[in-house]
Amino acid sequence: MSQSNATDVWSQRSQAMFLTAISLANRYNIKLNNQAISGDIIGTNNDENGHAVLNRVCHYISTQRSNIVGIVGPATSNNARFISPFAAHIKLPVVSYSATHVDFSDTRRYPKFHRIVPSDFFLAHAIVQLFKEFNWTTCTIIIQKDDYGYGGLNILSEHYNRNITIKERLTFDGEEFNDNLKKTLLRSRSKIVLVWAGNKETTSIVERALKEGVIGAPYVWITTDEVTLDALLLNISESNHILNKLEGLLTVMPIEIVSSNNDFQQWNVDNILYNDTLSVWHNLWDENNREEYSHFHNISSFAIFTFDATWTLINALNRTVYDGQSSIPWFNSSSYCFNSSLENADQYHKHLKETNFLGISGPISFSNTSNDRVGGAYYVLKNLQLNENKHHLIYKHIMKWFNDSIDKNEKWRNFTGQQIVWPNRSEKIPVDYPQVRGKDPTVIIVIVRLTFFFVKPVN
Repeated sequence: MSQSNATDVWSQRSQAMFLTAISLANRYNIKLNNQAISGDIIGTNNDENGHAVLNRVCHYISTQRSNIVGIVGPATSNNARFISPFAAHIKLPVVSYSATHVDFSDTRRYPKFHRIVPSDFFLAHAIVQLFKEFNWTTCTIIIQKDDYGYGGLNILSEHYNRNITIKERLTFDGEEFNDNLKKTLLRSRSKIVLVWAGNKETTSIVERALKEGVIGAPYVWITTDEVTLDALLLNISESNHILNKLEGLLTVMPIEIVSSNNDFQQWNVDNILYNDTLSVWHNLWDENNREEYSHFHNISSFAIFTFDATWTLINALNRTVYDGQSSIPWFNSSSYCFNSSLENADQYHKHLKETNFLGISGPISFSNTSNDRVGGAYYVLKNLQLNENKHHLIYKHIMKWFNDSIDKNEKWRNFTGQQIVWPNRSEKIPVDYPQVRGKDPTVIIVIVRLTFFFVKPVN
């Protein structure tokens, strides 16, 4: 598994879910050549370039003695651009849980790549539908300076420019903006701020916005990943003023695992696999954290996708072992990693492409024309709200959206009965470009006198 070495909870949960899938395979007695399935985690840093990450993977492959049969990951689209072509060269399948860039749908450029997480194209479409829901047509966009951020900007600019007009744009490299944040938002002709960035970058951006005083009414902030509240409030005093400013922030995320029998039926989740996974998760997760993460609805979507990505490889291996049509794949390792190769893998790759099982994030199968999962594009709208005693902020699930060829109604739906708390606790849906308050609109009529000249030809 290729995984970010960041110490945030997002990374920890993904790694724990990877190990959970491996442990569950052993509980089910799934073996390859009478050997139990195992897994290793290759740590990478978010600020490393793709070449450095490829070098780490290459070193592991050239020195590892185990029979390598697949890669789960990597964590970012940028790293996937380097890992996926290399993996295809040595015939190793890659199943991603969080590389969302639209380019990875291309089967010709990335022939051994599959992904459980939906493409960013669906995220952009969900956001466009959200804007329609609230009658918004403009925004200021802030993107992180990498494949993920630029990918989102390109989708909105090229495919949805008639739906959303981007009035101002900012890039954030993890440390600095390319322009002054406060001045940009003050001059923008839109009060909707869309942040297309990962968890760590989103948290940093929101922290800077709090310090600059540009969060809260009249702005509505929408993020494509959660703000890590614990990390944010470590650097900023948790005063009522700060909490009130943050209340009303919206987040659009891939929908997380469901947790009721009705949800199991609605989303077609494997109930038995869910319960077995939860049991193994309890055993693996640190004793101090068991209570907090005892149910999957507290775990990030990407951790859930990590389990299903790992289980996709395990499922394909198991089918290869028992189909009786081919020998078991084995890895021919070389000291020069590019000379390594997964042998006898044709049937294994065929089973991967024909994957069809119920995971813990819903049905898992892949398109015949792309590397994308069929269906599975489910998103939830979360809203930061103060809890009952007004002392802490919590994310509340409000609405859901999904794209399915069976269901043509792509509107956002309220599935919790909860209402959005807007900035400043306004009961009205904010407008994206409010009129000047306290002044009646004035219509100015200008009468222009037109004079026509007849130009007489000169003899």
